[in-house]
Amino acid sequence: LCRHKEALSKYNRVLEIKPNIPQVWLRRGNALRLLGFQEEALTSYDKAIQLAPQFAEAWHSRGRVLEALYRMEQAIDSYEQLLSLDPKFAQGWIALGLAQRREGFYEKALESFDRALGLNTNQNASHVETLRHRGSMLRKLGRWEESVQAYDQAIELSPNAPLIWYSRGKSLDHGGKSEAAIESYDRAIHLQPSFDRAWYKRGIALSRMGLHLEAVHNYDKALHINPEFLDAASRRRIALQHTRGSRTKPQ
Repeated sequence: LCRHKEALSKYNRVLEIKPNIPQVWLRRGNALRLLGFQEEALTSYDKAIQLAPQFAEAWHSRGRVLEALYRMEQAIDSYEQLLSLDPKFAQGWIALGLAQRREGFYEKALESFDRALGLNTNQNASHVETLRHRGSMLRKLGRWEESVQAYDQAIELSPNAPLIWYSRGKSLDHGGKSEAAIESYDRAIHLQPSFDRAWYKRGIALSRMGLHLEAVHNYDKALHINPEFLDAASRRRIALQHTRGSRTKPQ
């Protein structure tokens, strides 16, 4: 924080003498954003853009701060402006896709992630994360098999990422493949035993298969990790009712 405060003071001093340098307004905005002053940061980015309308980096930063302010439509507009200036900026397409996803524009988000993947072929961490986002959008669109394929591509590059195995399990379960989903959740839990949501989703998959008592044990695991996990507590009650009902049925 001290470093950002010092930087902000320096930028303010520069702007008192030379107020028409867009790069300094950008850096001032970045310092303000990192200090938590989002509205003030937005004002600085706007000033940078006013001085240099083709300043792609300022449009990118403006989008980020608008997202932090939950002004998603304006954030999307900023990212679109950024990409009109620099259409080969993969991180810009990812940022646009994430903003579109938050607004529920899943088809558009998928297109944005595909553009990013086409530009970033380095198979680095960003590429893996974009594949995960792609899988998520395909699941939202009900395209289960394609979603699993996207996660498989991500796993091939990053086999020890519990979140990807977990997400793969969700797509398999939604696609009616609960047994295969459990195998994916098992991998996620093996990699991260404290992954409460993986235990929870594993319980749901078991319930779909009629294995309600085993599901209860999984919900117990989730609640042991996170006692405030209300959905797990609710699902546990329902599964427990099923187990009691099955025991009281006449033979």
